Amino acid sequence: MGHSISIADDSSALLRVLDDLAYVIECASLDYMGEGKYELDRLCRRIEADPRYRIADGDGVAERLREALSLYARGGRDYPQGHSRLMSTSRELWKRMHPQPLS
Repeated sequence: MGHSISIADDSSALLRVLDDLAYVIECASLDYMGEGKYELDRLCRRIEADPRYRIADGDGVAERLREALSLYARGGRDYPQGHSRLMSTSRELWKRMHPQPLS
């Protein structure tokens, strides 16, 4: 998984995705999994179809988020793996916002 910024990344779209993803992570951390799964599915659909959410490798990002959704659908014992997918995707997207290391 590459971490370099692409000229196709629009910072406004990337911030929309990150904001929605932060809400999903918040739901997961509070164990509001019904709301979290709903919002995660909604975010995936937005990345796939809404021009305001168009980011570089949007299909790949949506695929990783759908993997998390699938893990959540299996039940509690798979939640940690789903959480891990969300967090790694969030870190990858934040690195796109800051392509140069912050010192």
